[in-house]
Amino acid sequence: RECFMSHQNLGFAPIRVDSAKDFHIIIGTEGELAKLNFDLIGIGQTVKPFPSPVTSSTIIGENWVGTWVEREFKLARMAAIPLNTEWQEGEGRSSLRTLEGRKSLHPVGNQWSHIVDAEPLALTNIDDKLFFASMNKGLYCINGDASEIWRSEYPNWSTINNMRIVDSIVSFSKSDEGISVWSSAGGVQIHDQKGEVLSKLTMRFPEKISNVNFDEKLGWFISLDGSKFATFEKIGDEPNIHSIPGPIYDVVVRGNKWIWTGWRHDGEKLNGNVRTVYRDQIGIAIIRDSVLTNDGEFDKIRV
Repeated sequence: RECFMSHQNLGFAPIRVDSAKDFHIIIGTEGELAKLNFDLIGIGQTVKPFPSPVTSSTIIGENWVGTWVEREFKLARMAAIPLNTEWQEGEGRSSLRTLEGRKSLHPVGNQWSHIVDAEPLALTNIDDKLFFASMNKGLYCINGDASEIWRSEYPNWSTINNMRIVDSIVSFSKSDEGISVWSSAGGVQIHDQKGEVLSKLTMRFPEKISNVNFDEKLGWFISLDGSKFATFEKIGDEPNIHSIPGPIYDVVVRGNKWIWTGWRHDGEKLNGNVRTVYRDQIGIAIIRDSVLTNDGEFDKIRV
């Protein structure tokens, strides 16, 4: 059933989508959250539970978990909001101008919320555990109630340090090699289930890494921040580099191929062949057979 044609414009600029069985949570550039059902029909109002942008997020169990970072006031939160409740509008930004507000304000309607003292990065659900990095402080694995399972030192790679470039953790991924942590400059560190470091290395790419995906059949797909992406079978392999019109913002596996949307194009990679189709807008996310574009509209996927 194609129902996106009847869908109303979101009314805000989307930046990312988290999908679960019955819900799609659409995150806006200013911290807006919209809850849609499986058929892309809105549930309740669009809200901003906390007055700052959402930097990363995921769904675990019955909760949506997000990280909010307000750089002007140097504050961050991580909080879980139950999917099955009516979401509420939080306080406005002026509430952060007081010391009391900066200390006591939390995302409204949360099941749990924590003040995070360093910017949280790359929040990811792997096997119903939450993984994230805390900028320059550490790597963390917690359960859905925010109880710590393990922590590890924040990784650094001497080859990247020597290049003196800005680097940060962009992704956690799971493969048969272990839980891998990826940095934008190509650093990779592999952990076992208990958090012990198994190995670390750097991989060379022509552009910085923006996102990392792994599929058991198709291997690794590395989204880069310019007009290329990389694929390879095992961590440390020489990557195959593919040229495309611009950055990729969402990639999924359908059938036996990678499908993505991004800067003014949709694309697919089947075996060695890459095919892209032009689109006017910027594709932000693939939801079922639709693409959500940066103007808040749904459109049929072009590939």
